[in-house]
Amino acid sequence: EQLKSAKGHERQVALLRAIGNSGSVMAHDALKPFLNAKDETLRSTAVSALRWNPSDFAETILLGNLDKDPSEAIRLVVIEAYGLRPMTEAAVLAHAKAAVSDASSKVRVGALLNLMRARFRQPHVIGVVKRATTKDPDPTVRKKAKEMLEDET
Repeated sequence: EQLKSAKGHERQVALLRAIGNSGSVMAHDALKPFLNAKDETLRSTAVSALRWNPSDFAETILLGNLDKDPSEAIRLVVIEAYGLRPMTEAAVLAHAKAAVSDASSKVRVGALLNLMRARFRQPHVIGVVKRATTKDPDPTVRKKAKEMLEDET
């Protein structure tokens, strides 16, 4: 209720952060209006608020934003969230897609890092990282992927 009646951008951001820190699945309704906000700060804060939320709703929103949000900043928020969340099979698939096809080299590197974090439970992800060492269009991403694999050995 406080979020709906909050006056001012800063107050809304503060309340969205507080909701995120709670990790409550009861926060879905409060977050929904902000998940598609035109204001990128409100949208990224709302998306980030799902990082501790264990629900399928949160997973769907996060992975949808990783795949389709036009903002690099929002996609990076999702990558950061999955540094904290479990890498489900759906998350692994979405990260593999992002690692190969995202327009942002920062998102691709972040996706590769999250995939490496999942490698013990899902060893097939190593193939995506290996691919990046030779196929990624950005030499920095190729180098970082090689470093990830070297750190592995």
